[in-house]
Amino acid sequence: AVRLGESSVHCYVSLGTLLKKDGRYEEAAPILIKAAERATENRWICNEMLDLGRLLRREGKYDEAVAILAKVIEIDPECVPAYDELYGVYITLEEYEKALKVCRKMAKNNPDDAYAYKMINNCCMHIESSARKDAGHLYKEAVKGTPEASREHIELGDSYMASLRMKEAERMYKKAIEVDPKSSKAHVCLGRLYFKNSRNEEAEAMHKKAIEIEPENSNTYIELGNLYLALLRKKEAERMYKKAIKVSPKNTRAYEALGGLYMSSSRAREAERVYRRAVKVNPDNSEAYVWLGEYFMKSGQEKEAERMFKKAIDVNPLDTVACIELCTFYKNSRMIKKVRQMYNKALEISPDDTGLIRNALGFYRRNMFVNECDLVLAKTKNKCPDEMWMHLELLHYYKRKGDSRNYERENNIIRKYYRGSSESEQNWFDAAVIANYREFVRKVRMKGVKMVCMQYPARSVKPLQEMLKEHEDVTFVSNEANFKEAIEKTCYWELFEDCFAGDFGHCTKEGNRLIAENLAEVIMREVVKQ
Repeated sequence: AVRLGESSVHCYVSLGTLLKKDGRYEEAAPILIKAAERATENRWICNEMLDLGRLLRREGKYDEAVAILAKVIEIDPECVPAYDELYGVYITLEEYEKALKVCRKMAKNNPDDAYAYKMINNCCMHIESSARKDAGHLYKEAVKGTPEASREHIELGDSYMASLRMKEAERMYKKAIEVDPKSSKAHVCLGRLYFKNSRNEEAEAMHKKAIEIEPENSNTYIELGNLYLALLRKKEAERMYKKAIKVSPKNTRAYEALGGLYMSSSRAREAERVYRRAVKVNPDNSEAYVWLGEYFMKSGQEKEAERMFKKAIDVNPLDTVACIELCTFYKNSRMIKKVRQMYNKALEISPDDTGLIRNALGFYRRNMFVNECDLVLAKTKNKCPDEMWMHLELLHYYKRKGDSRNYERENNIIRKYYRGSSESEQNWFDAAVIANYREFVRKVRMKGVKMVCMQYPARSVKPLQEMLKEHEDVTFVSNEANFKEAIEKTCYWELFEDCFAGDFGHCTKEGNRLIAENLAEVIMREVVKQ
């Protein structure tokens, strides 16, 4: 009917949708565009076109994605998801000026939507400082006087924090408090920032203010407890966690925090009582059974641990954390057959859970379960287009298959990623780790020992330097440039055995050689010669 040129708009849409569902995206695109051109009221076609644009982006067919997403925006200038997808394409291609134009067009057509201005700000983080300043001004104007202004400022502050732009983050959190002085979340965020900047008294004051604002919110007590724990003030942390449980007896986060405190303080029996109480007050909450199972694993009570993980899955078959923990238990017990069966079953129940997919793929690859590995990748390779671990798994998959074209495509994506900045939110350590690092460095320096701190492979050393900035005589070792250069010249899998951390993993002999040589060179240059 379409070939004869006598079909209705509905026929074009039906054919385009059919081709899309069949994975024939490039054929579907012109059909749906023609449908939109023929329709008198064509906004109803936009949903199909938008979905196709997303699929093309996931396939890495960026030119086709740009064409159809631009058409969606032309038809419906207020379609925020289309701008968002088109922005994502340009960011992936590192065409930041084009991404900025998309954001500005979105803001022009949606002047009351603060999200557009936040996108402008995020985009300008990749561009020169003058553009950043302009974006910040536009963003402030956008959120001024809106009911969600405080939340928007908090989100922008979080974005600055992830980029290690601490002064801008502090300014945004303070602005959130100025807009809404009763925002406990803004006070908590500012408290976290103060802690990371070693401004501990101010951090404590912010968390106490959050409790004053919302005394019936048990999470505010947990946050203050976390701060006390990070400062190694365990008795005060315990008191806060108990207070959180008193305020809200069914808040599972409080039981997790208190149980974790007891476990880290070698108070295993008390931890067990806390976890059992969590199960009692929340018998339908699978998380509580997982914590109890983890306690039994650490205590060497293997049968009880297995029983708790199974109970968690019985309570909530979709609890992938419980599934992963049970698989970990079986792996530790070298029950490989059961691990295989468990992952296969879990993927049937939760085929879209990225955490489960990632863990299962790693297990299948390490144990040479080729059929399962191929099947999972075939079904899921388009579900995580922005996740580096998926590109790394696909690189390994195409190499094994001898698919040189797709292997090179994935290798180019990976190399482009590592050419960019690694100053992301992944670089941030949690509060307990920060406190332990600082305390460790303090004790070592008190003994007159020269302190050398080394960052993970391919990661920026700046977060480590920021964490320990009060110690001027610490020597830092970066493994960013050497690993990025090696990845550019060879292949990720020549340096790493896995990708457990997302963009790096446990090193091969070659990776360990890079680390050892780099560390030896720094020690000889900056420690021995001094």
